[in-house]
Amino acid sequence: MEEKKPHWIHDEVTDSTSVTGKKYLVSCTCSECGYHANMEKSICPQCKARMKD
Repeated sequence: MEEKKPHWIHDEVTDSTSVTGKKYLVSCTCSECGYHANMEKSICPQCKARMKD
């Protein structure tokens, strides 16, 4: 079984003009600790998880 790596989960909003019906925002949440950041970073400032490339 493949191990899941830490990653950023981007915030999204509904957008009727988009093909998918949603638009992803720059702000995101760490998949490991739930820290909410205003933009992606290579390492989470709170839990120090190294994000996948």
